[in-house]
This record gives sequence, C-alpha cells and structure tokens, in this order.
Amino acid sequence: MGGTYRGEGNIRILYIAALGTAKTLEFKELSYQQRIEGNTGIIESEQEMSGSSDILGTFQGKVKMLLKIGLVNNRPVVLEENWDFVEFNYEKTGGATTFPQWADIKAGRPVVLEPSRNFKDLAWFLSDYFALSVFAAVAAVSVMAVMAARRR
Repeated sequence: MGGTYRGEGNIRILYIAALGTAKTLEFKELSYQQRIEGNTGIIESEQEMSGSSDILGTFQGKVKMLLKIGLVNNRPVVLEENWDFVEFNYEKTGGATTFPQWADIKAGRPVVLEPSRNFKDLAWFLSDYFALSVFAAVAAVSVMAVMAARRR
C-alpha cells in the first residue's frame, strides 16, 4: 500500500483498508528523537507494528513517523504529521469484499484509490434511480388498478 495519499478521504481509505479491520494491533517503539527548530517542536519515531485481521491474517511492518507541533493562539497544534510505512507484510487476503482494492493487494499490484468505471460503479451510481423507478412503476400500477376498479 505504498505511495503518497493526499486528502482526508484517501487517507481515511488507507487506514480503513490497512488497519481498520485489525482485531489486534500493537506498536513497539524502535527509536525516538525530539528537538525544537525555531517555534516548532519536531518528534521523529520509528515504530514496529504487528497485529491480525480477518482480511489480512497476521501482519507486521515498520513505520517512520514525523510530527511537527507549533503554537497557534497559545495552544499546541499539529502542523504536520507523516507516517511512512517502510515495510508492510501480511499473511493472506480474504475472499471477495466490497472493496476491489483487496484484489489488487492479493495480486501484488498497486492499490488504485480512485473508482474505476466498471459495472459495479455504474450499478452503484444508478441504484438510487432504479429504486425511484421501481417506486414509480408500483405507483403507476396501483393507480391503474384503482381506475380499473372504479370503472366496474
């Protein structure tokens, strides 16, 4: 799941896909440094992570973290946070899921976080309109049945 993920939505997908299914999750600190540069506090840490999930099986990896903290209105605020997944190994992937990204993970291909234009995407897009058309058809049949009953 290497790469750069920009934007809240893409980052959320990464965490949900990689860590959100974890039944167990442990972090072990391998290294830690802190320093101040100007008005910014900088924390650098390397963590070893391990855990298990139904989708990935057992997994383990290493993460390098960089955290920059500054003062805004006399309150500490995270200015920048980077998690670099240097290593991420997993035992297995599960069967079919609603997330097509798992097929890419299993095949060793890069994960595509942008939706593809396949039938599943089209079905998802049209599902609201389909429900509306079914409702309209039921209403039309009901009106015709009432009109036919009145004629008798």
